Amino acid sequence: MDLSVDARRTGFETHLVINTPAALAAMSAAGSGQVSWQIPVKTKGLTARANADGSVSFVDGAGTVASSVAAPVAWDAAVDARSGNRVNESPVRMTVAQRGKGRAVLTLTPDQGWLVDPARVFPITIDPTYASGSIGTTFDTYVSSAYPTSTYSTATELRVGTYNGGGDVYRSFLTFPITALRGLDVVSANVSLYEFYSWSCTAYPFYVHTANGTTSATTWNTQPAPIAQWGSLTTARGYSSSCAEGRVSVPITGLAQTWSKVTTYNDSAIRLSASETDNYGWKKFYSLESSQDPYVTYTYNRRPNIAAAPTMSNGVTYNGSTYVAYGSTTVTSTATDPDGSTVQQTFEVHNDTTGSAASKISSCVTSFAASGARASCNPSPSLPDNATLYVRSAVMDDRNLWNGNWSPWTTFKTALSKPAAPSVSCPGYPNGSWSTTSPTSDVACTVTVPAASGANNQPVRVYVYVDGATTPTIVISTNQTAGTFGGISVPKRDGGHSVTVMSATASTWSSDKVTTSFGWGNTSLNTPTAGTTSTGMFTASATAKPQGNATGVSATVQWRKSGAASDTADWSTGTAAPSPHRLTPAS
Repeated sequence: MDLSVDARRTGFETHLVINTPAALAAMSAAGSGQVSWQIPVKTKGLTARANADGSVSFVDGAGTVASSVAAPVAWDAAVDARSGNRVNESPVRMTVAQRGKGRAVLTLTPDQGWLVDPARVFPITIDPTYASGSIGTTFDTYVSSAYPTSTYSTATELRVGTYNGGGDVYRSFLTFPITALRGLDVVSANVSLYEFYSWSCTAYPFYVHTANGTTSATTWNTQPAPIAQWGSLTTARGYSSSCAEGRVSVPITGLAQTWSKVTTYNDSAIRLSASETDNYGWKKFYSLESSQDPYVTYTYNRRPNIAAAPTMSNGVTYNGSTYVAYGSTTVTSTATDPDGSTVQQTFEVHNDTTGSAASKISSCVTSFAASGARASCNPSPSLPDNATLYVRSAVMDDRNLWNGNWSPWTTFKTALSKPAAPSVSCPGYPNGSWSTTSPTSDVACTVTVPAASGANNQPVRVYVYVDGATTPTIVISTNQTAGTFGGISVPKRDGGHSVTVMSATASTWSSDKVTTSFGWGNTSLNTPTAGTTSTGMFTASATAKPQGNATGVSATVQWRKSGAASDTADWSTGTAAPSPHRLTPAS
């Protein structure tokens, strides 16, 4: 999509141009099926007011209209062959909202049914015209070789060429303010002139050169020399009804692109000329003093908006910091373009926020994505371990126009290493031991977390599983420090017991599990526990101390249905097994 601006003597006219069906589809997708535009307006002491006819006025404190925006209209490229008039037009709904002192927003919404009608002929143009301000021609004049000391700055016409074989030669000069073009990515530009007279209906060229500025005192004798030719047009209008008077446009895209890069002056002049020996080049145009003054039209591509702060696809937040577990992490951001153009993002990862070449350690470039869509890539080379890093994104549209500013920094940390396993200690009950004397209270155990190679890789929590629990019995926070931590309690009931521990880093890397087992007192049934349910299968396990010189134990398993007549009735006996034995209850 393009934004075309026509400079007028009393203001400017803007055209929003949707060039292709694909551009329309992208805009519709970005707006969730609704195509509309928001145009910010600086009101400078005025208040925006919507009118019944669809226009918007800007009024002062006394209610006097200072300027207005006419009711907009949309049309497509279909033109009647005989009249030259547009045949497909549609009103555009315009609303206005005052957004605080000195600011308002116009919202333009075309008829969605008309917009997506398969009969549309592209490009489609939406025309909101703002009728205040002055960015048109600011000065024009012509000079005559037959009257070398005369001035013509108040004339209503401009002249080029000769009508008497070179006896009298005319050249015209026009001055335009160019600050409106400053910094723009100009796509196309034209000088628009109203030609009301030519020597004949035989088309002959006239030329556009740059020149130094002129004043009301400029004459043939004092005229500035031409600098460079930037455009020409072969035309003839105004001689007769066969070549009726009307506007002509001279392409000056290269000149407007040059003006857009100027920062040292605010106005620039052009010279119009034609053959100075051939009468067929003779032409007249209306000047600034007429109702058909000259102006410049230009279409430009607006810069994409600044990207959102990047995010990490596998990032995990701990204590307000984001950690990633892999050196090939994916970075993602979104960016929008005011013209609905596709955008490409470049991500840079640095080890500080100076943004210098020396601090950059990795980067990547995304594919082009629709305006507002997520774009991702994997920085290369891979990120270093145990580092605090900073990532940012820059945006470029499909005409290679950069926003010019980076997104906000996103800070993240890398923790790429698997931590060493912790150890567990239950004083008085070393791993593999069995005590004949049962403790009088639950047994307290501790877990020791070793120091990691780098602060980011230091575990932040320990998961503790007591007596074969499938979910953590307790989770101990280490505050990302090494050391010994308590809080583990083993129940005092007789039988075998176990404590399994596993540590995890902020980026979710987990250590190996470590288990210590011990027991005391008599044999104990470990599983199933009270209240366990099953769809038809139970696993029974028990722990007991080997007797005498035995190196292991065996067990006989008995079971019964609930509701038996007595404690000794209805028992079923399973086969003795040296290891856990799966039993199917009787039906």
